[in-house]
Amino acid sequence: VVVLDAPLLFESKLNLLCKHVLLVHVHPDVQVARLQARDGKSAEECRKALEWQMPTEKKLAMSDLPIDNSGSKDELIRSVTAITRKLKEEARCHATAPLMQ
Repeated sequence: VVVLDAPLLFESKLNLLCKHVLLVHVHPDVQVARLQARDGKSAEECRKALEWQMPTEKKLAMSDLPIDNSGSKDELIRSVTAITRKLKEEARCHATAPLMQ
């Protein structure tokens, strides 16, 4: 299992290298507030930075494993852990399958 943490995954077409795309998403207002808290920038600066990214709705349509990040950090960790466990199990199953039949 390889994880790419790439905010511009779709814009850079790196999604074409991926078997599964997990998208951690949140409402744009929450995203702006979190960016402000993290980077110390104005809401307008954060919105402009986010304009470089594809709209969340479009990314959701292109993703197969969406995770809503509106809750707590613990909830996010639980969600990511559950999906990671599922993907590791899937990888194990494929690794034990015969390569040629």
